[in-house]
Amino acid sequence: MANLLLIRNKTAWDCWNYYEEMTDVFVIGDVSGFQYFCDRLTAAKTSKAALHLSLANNSEISMCGVILPASFGCDGMPRLRLLERFVFWKGQPRMELVICGNQLGFGFLANKIREMSENTKEDLDEHFHLNDSNDPELLARSVALTVRSPLQEWRTEALGAYGNMATVKGVHFLPKGLDYRLGTKERYQSISAKNSEYARIA
Repeated sequence: MANLLLIRNKTAWDCWNYYEEMTDVFVIGDVSGFQYFCDRLTAAKTSKAALHLSLANNSEISMCGVILPASFGCDGMPRLRLLERFVFWKGQPRMELVICGNQLGFGFLANKIREMSENTKEDLDEHFHLNDSNDPELLARSVALTVRSPLQEWRTEALGAYGNMATVKGVHFLPKGLDYRLGTKERYQSISAKNSEYARIA
């Protein structure tokens, strides 16, 4: 059985002249779940509709995930933008990771995930990290992405220090600033580059 989790986390830079805190989405799963993620990224290159990451969406502790159709007219370089937004998914409040990009950007991310999957040592301390301060492929303003080395097969006992993160809803599951929306019941609204300026690549 494939497993893919998008765990909403926080990271911060605390320098002598600068402080910033931002969302850092941890990708945790097994090899089958990572292959599913790569397949969805590849399909988004030519899809005309948004592709939901059902493996993540079906988990009660994960963010939802959606990949928008590839954008065109960029500068010939891999480009990605990673957004988060508040949604009601199946009547429950969730945060959703929105993955926007061009074909090269989706290929870039799929290749990095595939490489980690093919060379996994089942050590979740092994990872790659993308943020818009250091990685030119990631456009501002994007949330950060930390992809943890996957397990060959899902075994809770093999998650080590990340076991609690991957099995229990975390304190960062929802931002505290959105408490006022929890009493409402909204319908899920699709997002696209046409109806959201934040989802545009070019």
